Amino acid sequence: MIKDPTHAMRLRCQMRTAEYPVRRRRRAAQGGRNVVCSDMATEPPDDLPTQRALIARLRDPSLYPAPVASVSLQETHISWVLLTGQCAYKIKKAVNLGFLDFTTLPARRHFCEQELRLNRRLAPAIYLDVVAITGTVGKPVIGGGGPILEYAVRMREFPQD
Repeated sequence: MIKDPTHAMRLRCQMRTAEYPVRRRRRAAQGGRNVVCSDMATEPPDDLPTQRALIARLRDPSLYPAPVASVSLQETHISWVLLTGQCAYKIKKAVNLGFLDFTTLPARRHFCEQELRLNRRLAPAIYLDVVAITGTVGKPVIGGGGPILEYAVRMREFPQD
């Protein structure tokens, strides 16, 4: 007989192997306590401060492949969108909100590619590609070679009214 009714639930959660784990709460069959699976990221990732520094640096118009007069920033709860006048670069934040997990670079790349694939069907003139941001946080290169810092969905910018 199991003395701790949540023990079996914790074991099942530990054995779950999802590529992009999602935070799940399950009520134990006996005892009525919530069990949070131990393989889930619940702490803020280390990538978020680095991403903020990268976004601040990407506000520099000289970093973009095409001539840019100014760069404005729009922020949502899951992404930053850098508007250059011609193109928009959407970068996913390194966050885990339970229903989505962008805490790793491979996950952010995967979801950028999925966004492009899904939205390109209805708006092929807007959704262009997924670009790698390389270089260093202090001197990023959009679409360059070398170690990848981040990924962005590149879109044609459209009027904001």
